[in-house]
Amino acid sequence: MAGYPFREMQHQVLFFVLFALLANKQCKSGKGYTLKKNKNIIQSIVRIIYIVIILFFSIVIFLYVYRFRSTYILDEARNEFPFDEKKGLHLYQLAHTELQGNPEFLLEYGVRAVETDSVQTARNLLEKSKQSFVNQIHLIELGYCYERLHNYELAEKYYIQAIHVSPSKLAPRYQLLLFYDRTGRKEKAKEIGEKILGIKPKIKSDERVELIKEMVKKYLKKIGNE
Repeated sequence: MAGYPFREMQHQVLFFVLFALLANKQCKSGKGYTLKKNKNIIQSIVRIIYIVIILFFSIVIFLYVYRFRSTYILDEARNEFPFDEKKGLHLYQLAHTELQGNPEFLLEYGVRAVETDSVQTARNLLEKSKQSFVNQIHLIELGYCYERLHNYELAEKYYIQAIHVSPSKLAPRYQLLLFYDRTGRKEKAKEIGEKILGIKPKIKSDERVELIKEMVKKYLKKIGNE
């Protein structure tokens, strides 16, 4: 809207505030400016500039401290969780008060909540994070949450969505296989298992793919002997 040096928003705001003050002073004086009035105006402008500068740096310092504190708490939570899940989850809760608008944090916290069996908390965190972006982790973990909450229809829906989001990945299909097995649908589990074995990996030496296929083979052999 304005050129240099007013191309930044804060510069524009300051410029128009000062312009309004000057215009207001001029309107109040029918005879124009005297030297004393000009001096008062300059002093007012200087005071406003000082106030704006102080407010600007106060906000910058506040945001820096705020971000540093939340980052520190999150790092502590990540370090503690593998050794003390209860303490780690508590630190995630503290970090949540300051990072609740960060979808990546919500996903991470939601996964940790699943690991500690805090299913309701996990579901809420994952659903909120999913509003910003979606990947297979969201959908697999939500599928598990709804399975634990006995909403099997919604659980199946999320497991299947995870496959659609990452069709080349075996993990979502394997989780659906396990879901069918846990809910007594052996034929469906067998069907998914056979599909997994028929998928050729993009990377031949992918250890994760080989591990999943090995577990599927064992599962199929097991139900074949029942």
